[in-house]
Amino acid sequence: LLRFERIMLPLVLMRKVDGVFVHQGQVWGPLMAYTRLSRTPVVLFKAHGTMPPSLKWYLPFFDRVATTTTDTFPIDTDKKFSVGQGIDVDRFQPRADPASLGDKGPVSIVTVGRLSPVRHYEVLIDSLARLRAGNRWDPTLHIYGEAYAPETRAYAEELGRQVERLGLTDHLCFHGTVPNAELPDLLVSSAIYLNASTGTSALDKSVLEAMACEIPVISCNPRFTDLFGPYSDMLYCASGDAEALAKSVERVLDLSDEERRRIGAHLREGVVQHHNVERLMDRIVDAIASVRK
Repeated sequence: LLRFERIMLPLVLMRKVDGVFVHQGQVWGPLMAYTRLSRTPVVLFKAHGTMPPSLKWYLPFFDRVATTTTDTFPIDTDKKFSVGQGIDVDRFQPRADPASLGDKGPVSIVTVGRLSPVRHYEVLIDSLARLRAGNRWDPTLHIYGEAYAPETRAYAEELGRQVERLGLTDHLCFHGTVPNAELPDLLVSSAIYLNASTGTSALDKSVLEAMACEIPVISCNPRFTDLFGPYSDMLYCASGDAEALAKSVERVLDLSDEERRRIGAHLREGVVQHHNVERLMDRIVDAIASVRK
């Protein structure tokens, strides 16, 4: 804290900065109350599945509050503005020629995120078992994510037992964490991205990254339906319904290569238009400039 103040005080009080951007940590607002003396704009970025009720008491220390969508920040305030998720669409790009799918052929399915009950991996595992029982394709589910807290480690162990119980050991891979730099290659080598998360107040960043790669995405989060557009009936699935999820996967796999490419192009267009990191930074800079005026 002392090091932070030693850096920030001269920068702010001597007006060497145009504004301050705070990522997620609202506690830094009152710790920089001296920004009011120099009239330095302070913008908070806050977007999370859960928000503490105390958050509203920090708002007076911020001039604007950036969030991914207006629904992601539940407090009603005129300081709020949406900037999207911030996807590097130059890194997350589609493969030039995605692999064709055919009956009995291998199908790589991917999902990314920490191993937590809110993500409902047990539903994905159950849907994989139903897919394999249909005996039309040879699907394998790749899960990239880690369990961090003790309670989530217990959940991860239960997932492992479920995989063994359903006889999916050779068809489901827990890969653990993976550097974001490796994600584009992992995504473009997959046929479908699945997301069973029920964290409906936020847009999962890895889902948007998959969409930017033009990978068909099936999600149980209703927040994605706007981006799915005319394909919502196929790509959105009610939470907790493994059978419906498996049928949605089958519908996508039944599409022609051209139809899947068309869906992928639509998904990428939405990410580029609303969640491009370049636009996100422009909106934050514009917010700071508007306060300075």
